[in-house]
Parts: sequence; structure tokens; C-alpha cells
Amino acid sequence: MSFGMFFAEGNNVTELVRVLIGTLPGNDITIIQSHMLKENNMLLLEESTIDEMRAFLIYGPIDLPIVTSITNGGDVTKVDIFPLGIIISPDGRFASERGNNGSEKDGSILTVAFQKLICTNNNPISQEQRMEAVTSVLNLLSSIVLHIKAALGCFD
Repeated sequence: MSFGMFFAEGNNVTELVRVLIGTLPGNDITIIQSHMLKENNMLLLEESTIDEMRAFLIYGPIDLPIVTSITNGGDVTKVDIFPLGIIISPDGRFASERGNNGSEKDGSILTVAFQKLICTNNNPISQEQRMEAVTSVLNLLSSIVLHIKAALGCFD
């Protein structure tokens, strides 16, 4: 499955379940179903948290049969989830500390992370397969950063 398919433009999704975590609004875990991937029985877990120190949004693809097993009392410790996420945190400096003319705002740091399994059971993979995996992850991360920059109106 291409993880990027969940984030493709025009991909309609349905929120199946939302569980609130903590007391602040917007802090929750959601199970999402992609209409593009419905036939693959793939769902997406989304966790979002916002507080004074950071905001993060983490996604992890999961098979529908695994979700069904867990809801029926299955062993959650046997579930592998390889997440993709973003964290936005303050850069630690106030605009007044930047030595500028006062027109700058407080800054933020954007961290984007992705985890992908490229081989199982210590089975070796070819150099070409490794490079394809790296290229795939790089393209996905670059696309995410470009979409975030566009949404925030940031241009180089």
C-alpha cells in the first residue's frame, strides 16, 4: 500500500470513530477510512494533540482485520504500526530576542517523521530496493512539507 494515497488530493475519507484524549479540545484519536483504499481493508489511525508547548499530528496505517481483532480482545502488543507525523513546536526564541526591527514574529520548528518497514525477518533486500524505499519516503516527506508551506502561505 502506498501511504501517500491517504494524503492524495481528492481522496475522500470517512471518520469512523473519534476518541477524545485529555481535556483540551482537538486532542483525540480518530480512525479514518479512505475511499480509495476501501477494497484493501486499510484504515488510518490519527492522533492529534495541541498544548502550550507543541502541536502534533500522527498517522499510522492499520489493517481492518487487526482493528477487528483488537476490538474483540486481541493482543495489541503484536500490532506493528509504522507512523508518519508532524510536530510543530516553538523555536525557543521570542521575536524580541532576535535583534530585529520588531517586524518578526515568534518562530516555530516543523519536524516531519516517517517510519517504513523495508524488509522482514532479516531477509536481505537489493540496493535497488533500498534506494526505491528511500526515494519513496523522500518524495512523500517533500510533498507533505510543500503542502504545509502552501497552507501557511510560506514561500522561499
